[in-house]
Amino acid sequence: MFKLNSYILVTSINLAIIIMIVISITASSIMLTLDSIMIEKLIEIAHYRFEEIILYGASEAPIEIEFKINDLINHPLEIRVNNSIITLTLVKGFTRKTVEIQLPSNIRFNYIGIIPPKCILNFTRNGNSILIEVIKNES
Repeated sequence: MFKLNSYILVTSINLAIIIMIVISITASSIMLTLDSIMIEKLIEIAHYRFEEIILYGASEAPIEIEFKINDLINHPLEIRVNNSIITLTLVKGFTRKTVEIQLPSNIRFNYIGIIPPKCILNFTRNGNSILIEVIKNES
């Protein structure tokens, strides 16, 4: 009788451990999936907001726009510029998402590198083309 009770006790503990492992694996995979979806949406929002700023500035040139990366989204975002190609990179946890923006042929940056967190985007019209200069803003 004693051996049967201990066998049932060990079996039920093992079963409880297996159930907890399955629940933790399921919860982890759901959290990673939700992070991935959130990153996808955040990078999409940042993409459209930054593109809107660029196109607005180009249509209103000559104009200076005070730009803060935190105004796009409130997450760590890297914006890398190389003439007419803009690369937005968002990293959260183990998930990294990158999106490229190709500007119209008449708009280009006079800047190569990572845009500072606070800067002034100076839009100037030169004939039919728009030139965007990045000026680091210390304040």
